[in-house]
Amino acid sequence: MKVLLVNGSPYKEGCTYTALSEVADTLNKEGVETEIFWIGNKPIGGCSDFSSTSRNHGNF
Repeated sequence: MKVLLVNGSPYKEGCTYTALSEVADTLNKEGVETEIFWIGNKPIGGCSDFSSTSRNHGNF
């Protein structure tokens, strides 16, 4: 099993990273593979075609 730990903080190695590292260390000791992924400070976009979802009244 592999667990992806997502760091959404704008600070790559700040407090969130430290907390995720602690979780990763604990999981690794139990034999679980981990990866810390830093999203960074870039915005994450939502739906790129809102007009089509509004025509469907939010039903996908």
